[in-house]
Amino acid sequence: ARREATVRLLRRATGPLVVAAPVTAAIQRLGPWLGLRRPIELSAGVEMAPDELAERLVGLGYVREDLVQHRGEFAVRGFIVDVFPGDAAHPARLEFAGDEIERLRAFSAATQTSISPIGGIAVPPARELLPDDDVRERARGALPRYRGHLRDVLERLSDGLFFEGMEQAIPLLFDRLPVLADVLPEAGWIVLSQARRVMDRAETTAGDAEALAEAMAWPGPPPVAGPEHALGGRARLDLTEFAEGEDLGIAGWGGLHGERLARRAAGLASDGYRVAVTGAGQGSVQRAVEVLERAGS
Repeated sequence: ARREATVRLLRRATGPLVVAAPVTAAIQRLGPWLGLRRPIELSAGVEMAPDELAERLVGLGYVREDLVQHRGEFAVRGFIVDVFPGDAAHPARLEFAGDEIERLRAFSAATQTSISPIGGIAVPPARELLPDDDVRERARGALPRYRGHLRDVLERLSDGLFFEGMEQAIPLLFDRLPVLADVLPEAGWIVLSQARRVMDRAETTAGDAEALAEAMAWPGPPPVAGPEHALGGRARLDLTEFAEGEDLGIAGWGGLHGERLARRAAGLASDGYRVAVTGAGQGSVQRAVEVLERAGS
């Protein structure tokens, strides 16, 4: 659900934007529809019958239970609907007056007791693969190409069923799966911090995935993209650690501490240098400030 929300924000982004992601996320292929489905917006005053809401929640991959305890579950008891959005910290209890939501409250999944009133919630898809009409048709079309376990997965998808592990069929249904860079806004840059280590990690991960696919006799396209494909399609800036691979001839002030170090820092400040002082804690910084002030810095 968080990945869905992130990609949805990326697809709608228009202003300055920075996305930080581990390289394993950057090379993972995504469902082509990720971020395109709108969450269900629910707040007091919204008109939607409990049965209609239940039907829509099932369509987003939520499982109906007698008691809501985990993300991706919902329950209906008369004019009360409990739902645990996939990206929420707590489930929400919706109280209806007829077909209109009257109030919403967050509640504890452990004790089922109310925590506090809430203004509204957004309920995103609970799964990355939803067997809608398009997916069911694709699953039926792919059936002749596969046997065994994968054929069973496709058959269940073609029947519109939800089940654990259904996402493994995503690479079997689409010829092209995007990576994170593909959903960045136009003219977006890719910046690699610790570039050498990042690329090594990406190549190792992609190689491990390829070896696993070969061992499993995986018949579909790889779910992980090679680093050059995932990270090389846009303007890219590679950053390295300071002085990586070369000696800049920089040495510390060995033996200087206390008042002597403060006088050296004061001398640099008087010569026009900007001096930065850091400490392990607020007390250490305050003590340093006192020593520097006595030294005239």
